[in-house]
Amino acid sequence: MVNRISGNAPPVVPRSVESPSAQEPAKTNSSGSTAQAERSALFEGMSGGERAEMQRFMALKNSAESSGQTKSGVRNLGAATPLLFEAQAGESLQDRAKAQFADFDLTQMSNAQLNNLDERDPRVMERLPQSVQDSYQHYYDNAEANDWASVYLSKHQVGGDDVYMIATRTDGSDNYMELFDASGKPLASGEALEDDRRTWDSEFGACRARVIWD
Repeated sequence: MVNRISGNAPPVVPRSVESPSAQEPAKTNSSGSTAQAERSALFEGMSGGERAEMQRFMALKNSAESSGQTKSGVRNLGAATPLLFEAQAGESLQDRAKAQFADFDLTQMSNAQLNNLDERDPRVMERLPQSVQDSYQHYYDNAEANDWASVYLSKHQVGGDDVYMIATRTDGSDNYMELFDASGKPLASGEALEDDRRTWDSEFGACRARVIWD
C-alpha cells in the first residue's frame, strides 16, 4: 500500500514468528521411563540365567501375539522360577507342554533342579507311573551311572495339569528331556544343543537311542 502523503511504499517490517517450542510447552516422554521401571521390577531378584530365560519367553510371547495366536498370560513366579506360559484354552496338554518347555534351558542348573523330586527316596519312586520310572532308569543306567551325564526328576505345572519331566544334562553340549502327564502318558521327548530351542521327536522316546552306553 502506497503512503498517500509521500507517495512511497512503507518499508516492509518482517513479522515475528514464534518457534514451535515457544508456542507449546515441552512434552516429556514418560512412557520409556515407565516401561524401564516395569522391566526392572519384573527382573528383580533374578540371576543372569533366569533373566535371560524370562527374556526368551517374553520374546516368544510377543511373537505369538503378533502372529494372531491366542494370547497367553505370563506370571513372574520369582527368582527361582523361569518365565512360564499359562495354559491356552482349547490346546491339548501335549501342545501346551511342548510350548512351555521348548526353550527350557537345561544348561542352567537352576532349571534342571527346579521342582525336583527326590529320586533317592524309594517311596517317591514307587508312587511314580511306571513309564516315568522306566524313563529315569534308562538315562540313569546309560548316562549318570557311567559318569558322563546327570539325570533329574521333577514335576511341573502346565496350566492346571501336572507334568513329570526327566531331564538329562550331559558333560557335552547336548541335553535331553522327556515329559509325561500325571498318569504316565508320554507327551513329548526331545534333544537340545546348549541353550538352543529343543527339537521334539516325531516319535516319543526316539532320543533315547542317542543315550546308550555300549
